Amino acid sequence: MRKTYSTLVIIILFTLLGTAKSKSDRVYKLYFDGRFYKDRDDPEGKNCPIPWKWVNNTKESDIIGLSVLDHLKIIKNIENYKYDKNRQKLILMSRESPINYNVMLTKKKYFDYSMDFRLDSDSPRIYIPLSNFTKSPFPTAQKRENNRPLVAAFISNCKAKNNRLEYLKELMKYMKVDSYGKCLHNKDQSKNDIGRNNFETKMNIIRKYKFTLAFENSNYRDYVTEKFFQPLVEGSVPIYMGAPNIDYFAPENSYIDIRKYKDPKELAKYLNYLDKNNTAYEQYLNWKKKALEGDLGENINRLLKLKKLNPTCQLLQRINNMWINPFLTIWNRKDVPNEERACILC
Repeated sequence: MRKTYSTLVIIILFTLLGTAKSKSDRVYKLYFDGRFYKDRDDPEGKNCPIPWKWVNNTKESDIIGLSVLDHLKIIKNIENYKYDKNRQKLILMSRESPINYNVMLTKKKYFDYSMDFRLDSDSPRIYIPLSNFTKSPFPTAQKRENNRPLVAAFISNCKAKNNRLEYLKELMKYMKVDSYGKCLHNKDQSKNDIGRNNFETKMNIIRKYKFTLAFENSNYRDYVTEKFFQPLVEGSVPIYMGAPNIDYFAPENSYIDIRKYKDPKELAKYLNYLDKNNTAYEQYLNWKKKALEGDLGENINRLLKLKKLNPTCQLLQRINNMWINPFLTIWNRKDVPNEERACILC
């Protein structure tokens, strides 16, 4: 009986392996003509169980990707888009907030799969960087050298709908803020900060400040961008405005949430208190000590694990029932009703 059972198990395993192999024999043809979102790390799908290649016209493609930044006019009129619905799949792609691009919600039903920043997307494209979160911060005492202000700001979109610019204007009434962005610009980079590129220059600046404004362009669930993660990496405490569930993306006690203060004046008072009390300030950096010991917390570890996966590869595996976003299964989110999830094939 035991021998018969073992033989049956082997047969089942070989059957499953055979099925996987037959799926991997197919090379999917993907079409996407936009400037954004096209994977560069594995452009031919050689490192994926489901190989793919990019094609130059929609007619020969199996999958057509449309992004809100590149194809907004098409998406707005997607119900009239011509393609072979029996053979081809449409992918809605975005790393922008639905507050700024409501077609992500209103036109969702016309697509087969979603690929965006939301954790419950069919194939998430999240912002968290694969950076060294254990990087040592600039010494606290040196962050105030040459009477450097407490706060740095980098805002270049002056038309955000969440009043972030108005908040910054009010904050500037009660404390000095070095604003490097186009909006309310009052500070230029120094020669000592210039790096090999704009990103490195920005990071060189951020690490010298006790605090950095991390104000998103809209306040939407899961919309947590590089604005939050860059100061975390460099050891500048983020002052956050944005996603209501920011706690899920942050190490414990690592940032300051403006919602906890009734107005910018009260926030400025608290920041000035922290400036005079290094012990209290450095509690916001204690998470880095835990990170050195390999403890970034369960949520950050999940995000990093997901970030390491190639979104295109994961999408193709999802289409073939070989993978499903763990935020829809083992990491199921109780805070998001099913009808509000980003996934289309949930």
